[in-house]
Amino acid sequence: MERISNESSSFIRYGDQRAINWPLMETPLLLMCIVAVYLTIIYRWGPAFMEKRKPYDLKWVMAIYNLLQVVACCYLIHGIISTDDSQPLEFWKCKSVDFRPDPKPIRILQLTYHTFLLKVVELIETVFFVLRKKQNQVSKLHVYHHVSTVSLSWIMVKYNGGGMILFSIILNSFVHVIMYSYYFAALFGPAVQKKLQTIKKNITVIQMIQFCFILSQCLLGLAQNCDVPKVLVAIYVPNVALIFYMFYDFFRTAYTTKSDKLKGN
Repeated sequence: MERISNESSSFIRYGDQRAINWPLMETPLLLMCIVAVYLTIIYRWGPAFMEKRKPYDLKWVMAIYNLLQVVACCYLIHGIISTDDSQPLEFWKCKSVDFRPDPKPIRILQLTYHTFLLKVVELIETVFFVLRKKQNQVSKLHVYHHVSTVSLSWIMVKYNGGGMILFSIILNSFVHVIMYSYYFAALFGPAVQKKLQTIKKNITVIQMIQFCFILSQCLLGLAQNCDVPKVLVAIYVPNVALIFYMFYDFFRTAYTTKSDKLKGN
């Protein structure tokens, strides 16, 4: 018990004191419990519950969810750009976090926290797959992407809520506006999906381009004269690189391989 208490105090001591009393932010234990329940639901409880049941029709639930995601992402983009006067889109510049308890830095920290909460909410997407009996879509890429993203978002708020990370939030939110807009439109049948087929393929390309920009910025953060926590960058880089590779492998398997087969026929 003493060891657990010491670890908890370490998280409190080294974390951003401005966010210490926000839900889920004192220690990572609650987030770890959420992730554990998430994995249990999508791999055990969910499939067992659906085994003898017909797929649920969640069209309108998902339509509302997708629209809310678009609104939330637009809120993050507008909030950061209107609050931060240090040009957060300039990813090639090294920017440290402002830890002062002033209104603007606090607002930026709140927006990074809202980003984390949004990543927690996104875990429900996998549950939608399970309830619709789309277990094949519960892929390693999908699950790892969600778990790693929500974990990295927690670390971001806890230790580095602002600065260079704001570019990643804006870029990711912009990509998600495109992605969830597509998901919303695709709910309206095969005819719409056929018209959007090119967009569907390009969404994966856009996501990979996003990771390239983020990795480039991370490498800048490793520079000796850049005042950002090198440990956090060292954690962030391999995760982004792995996700990029997994997206590339998905793209190659889903599109390039199919294209080659069609040419061969």
